[in-house]
Amino acid sequence: MIFTGKFIFEITIIRGYNDDEESIKNIKNIIKEISPNKIIIARIEDERFKKKRGITDERFEEILNLLLNS
Repeated sequence: MIFTGKFIFEITIIRGYNDDEESIKNIKNIIKEISPNKIIIARIEDERFKKKRGITDERFEEILNLLLNS
């Protein structure tokens, strides 16, 4: 059976978990390998968790540029 739909890759960036350079490099390699039709990169927006695990606007922009611009 051949998949004929669209493949959407979504990832949430979490401070202290996957926001370091090595993790970003690995995510970028995964994106290249699976070649999704659409990429969604999110971050924690819930105020309860944002203080401990959220990332700054500047860091989020850096990560977006690293992942979306090859």
